[in-house]
Parts: sequence; structure tokens; C-alpha cells
Amino acid sequence: FSMCSRYSIALARQVRAVAFRLIYYTFLGLLMGGICFEVGLTGYTARENAGYIFFSIIFLFLGSMVASARRTTRYMCIYQRERFNRWYSSFSFYLAKMLAELPVEIIMSVPFASITYFMSGNPANLVYFVHIALCVVTACMGHVFGVIIMAISQKFEIQQAVAGVYIAVNTIIMGYIFRVRYMPTMVKWAAILSPFHMLFKSFVVNIYNSLDPLSCPVPPVNCSKYPPSLLYMYGFEGEEFRKSNFGYLFAHLCFLHAAAFVLIAARGRWFDTELPRQHFNKNATICVTQPPLASSLPEPPKPQTATESLLNVLKSCITCKPYKPLTVGDQPEGEYYL
Repeated sequence: FSMCSRYSIALARQVRAVAFRLIYYTFLGLLMGGICFEVGLTGYTARENAGYIFFSIIFLFLGSMVASARRTTRYMCIYQRERFNRWYSSFSFYLAKMLAELPVEIIMSVPFASITYFMSGNPANLVYFVHIALCVVTACMGHVFGVIIMAISQKFEIQQAVAGVYIAVNTIIMGYIFRVRYMPTMVKWAAILSPFHMLFKSFVVNIYNSLDPLSCPVPPVNCSKYPPSLLYMYGFEGEEFRKSNFGYLFAHLCFLHAAAFVLIAARGRWFDTELPRQHFNKNATICVTQPPLASSLPEPPKPQTATESLLNVLKSCITCKPYKPLTVGDQPEGEYYL
């Protein structure tokens, strides 16, 4: 409980970041709702309604993943230091972090999902609450995956590569761009096991299984007047939204949580091995750590003039690298940047 309260207080202090993210989600919700305005009311815009669902899945997953990776990177040094001091276990840290950040993911995903859902003209009945639940599950998956890519490596390049490959593969086999029924057998099985495919299937089946016949122009050209025709287009004919859909999504979410916890615990144990090497002092009866020799310390940098300091500040603005004051052991003279 104390760990959860601690991270809740830390999140509460980041009011600007949370408020900016909420405004960002609301703005994109209004923008997406304006683009897909009332596409769910007619049959000839059924494809655009499926595109709205596709964009919602990608946006909610990516938004939560990036925010989670940045927050976890900020707390990782503290976690490794306190884990090394045996203040708490890795499980306590992970559980407190997830419980403290769960309300944030719900608060962020509900406004975006509600705005886009009603502006796109989808039915205002119990289907809406199932839609919101699916959006929250999508955001939670992205949140956990952000922890996974951060635990793999704290380098932004490696995080970007892992996330890019995972999202690109799941986007291709989701079923919106390429229909699963025409894929090879091996790829079809990978698509069936993909959480993105199950999310897209659950969203589409949840909305279009409860609709009455839609309006179409005369003559009805490229118009899905009857909702089952759109389900047939994506290979979901005869499908119904069942509890097993949520069961599969929660099972995959539990798998992601298990993988994230294992990687976080492994990173904490790896830090335990990074201890100073000890040697035996013949003149003493205990093992001590050898201090660094004075000759091995780097020479302090020369003091900068006012002109050089101003040039360094201007250079940091041009190269988008933050400026920091001179310290011992920094980069070569003239390159005092992070």
C-alpha cells in the first residue's frame, strides 16, 4: 500500500504532463470524430467505420506504450538502487506501479473513445460500454508493452526498433489491410493468435452485430446495406461477440504482465551483480575496495570565457541537445553536451 501511495503521489505531481496528455487525446478524438463524422449511419461508409476502429486500436496502443516507457525509464534508476538496498522486492515495485498507473490509462482512453464513438454515428446502447471496455483493454496492453520494451533496453534506438517491429507485424496481420481468409496457412494462424486481430474482430463484431439495415443510395453500389455483408468482407461472418473474446484478451494481457515482471526482476538482479570489485589488503584483516588513484582521474577542464559559453548555448539550441555546465570527466573540450 505504501508503494502504491508513493507512485500515486509521484503521478499527482506531474499535473502538467497528465493534463497535456488528456488535452492531446481529446483533441485527436475531436479530429478523428470530425473526419469519420456519422460514418456508421450509412452502408456505403462501412469501410470508413472499420478504418476508424483500426486507427483507434493503433492510437490507444501507441499512446499508452510511449507514455509508459518514458515513465518507467524515469523510475528505473531509483528502482535499481532501492532494490539493491533490499528496501522492497521486484514484485512489490511492479504491482504498485501498475495499480497506480491504471487509473491514468482509464482516464485517458475513455474521453477519446467516447468522442469518436458518438461522432462516428455508432449505436448508443449497451454496445457503447463494451466498446469502452475494449478501448481500456487496448490501452492497458500498450501500457504493459511499454514496460517490456523499456526493460529490454533503456536505449531509445533499441526501444524504437522493438516497438516498430511488433506493431508493424501485428498491423499487417490484424485483418483490416489484408484479409485473413486469403493469407497462407502459417500466417493465418499467426493472425488468429495476434491480440490486434482479436481486438479488431471484437470491435467490428460488437458494433455490426447489433445494427439494423443501413441506408444506401439508389442504386446500391459498393454499399453494405446489411451488417452481415461487412462481417463477410473481413471474414467474420457468423461470428458473435462472446465472453471468450474478453477471456482471450485478458489471457494475453496476463502473459504480457508476466513477461514484463520477469524482465523487470531480471534487470534488478543484473544490477546486483554490478558491484565494486574487492581485493584483499595484506596489511588489514578485512576486504576493502580500492579507491581510484589520483593519477587516473581526468584533468579538470579549462574555464570557459563568456563568448564560448554563449556559443555552446546556441549550439545546444541548434542541435536540440540540452546544455550542461562543465564537470570533471566530461567529453573533450568544446563538446559539453549530454
